[in-house]
Amino acid sequence: MKFVKTLAFVALVATSFVACKKNDETPAPTAPVLGSLTYNSKTYQLDSASAVLFPSQGYTVLFLSNVGFLKIYNEDPSQKYHDVNIYFASSGLVAGTFTFNNDSATFNAAKNFFAAYVDLDYDVKTDTGTSLEATSGTVTITKTDDTTYSITYELVMDDGKKITGSFKGVPNGYRLG
Repeated sequence: MKFVKTLAFVALVATSFVACKKNDETPAPTAPVLGSLTYNSKTYQLDSASAVLFPSQGYTVLFLSNVGFLKIYNEDPSQKYHDVNIYFASSGLVAGTFTFNNDSATFNAAKNFFAAYVDLDYDVKTDTGTSLEATSGTVTITKTDDTTYSITYELVMDDGKKITGSFKGVPNGYRLG
């Protein structure tokens, strides 16, 4: 009987230690969601922004994506990507509200952007996904401090549907061409 009581006590103590075991598995930190776009009731995460300057052509592309400009520019096939590309006739990101206008006779660089393209679920390996071009829209860029920008946009695409989105963070800067 003494053996049974000892065995029961050991089982009770062992169960207590197992039940109170410290959880050593700390969840991995998640990257902050800095931006997103919504199209056709589906939201896509955009956690990277770049201002890509093309000085010889005289324009800057605001590039928002889920993987970053360099991965897409170098055609990294490791994952599908989503991106928004908005073209401004400027030598960098400028704060203001801009409307779409691709008519060279009435275009005003201080008030307009001249092109915008969106890729959704694009796969570099198979060259598949949804590619859209803006036909109208508005973009607002606010500089919230020395390096942080707040960007909102509403674009009507060539399929007649709207894309809305926003981003708040520090864009990377690149100079090409």
